[in-house]
Amino acid sequence: MDPIISPWLIYALYLADQIKILCSGILGIILILFGLEFLVYYMSDENMKDIYYCKKAFKPILILTIICGVLYLVIPDQKTLLVMISSSYITPDNVQGAEQHIIDFMSQLKEAINGH
Repeated sequence: MDPIISPWLIYALYLADQIKILCSGILGIILILFGLEFLVYYMSDENMKDIYYCKKAFKPILILTIICGVLYLVIPDQKTLLVMISSSYITPDNVQGAEQHIIDFMSQLKEAINGH
């Protein structure tokens, strides 16, 4: 018998949440780096070496910021993923089948109560 929900899907839920946490941590570190770069750039006493390193480090940090920001925005959180998965498995046929099982259960419960 095949599982209703794939175990890989459950793992993907966990993994997506961890990637989102990692991206938020990286964005926090990048914010600190931008602050330090700002201080070095504007507080330097015309030392061209410091300014050169600040300009050189700016482009990779900006690219990493854009990548992490896009990943953070695109990857939904775990609650949203659960809702998306459950909505793909809940169909009108499944609801009607469950409704019939509940009606049968209620009638059996009623017979059991009236029988005693």
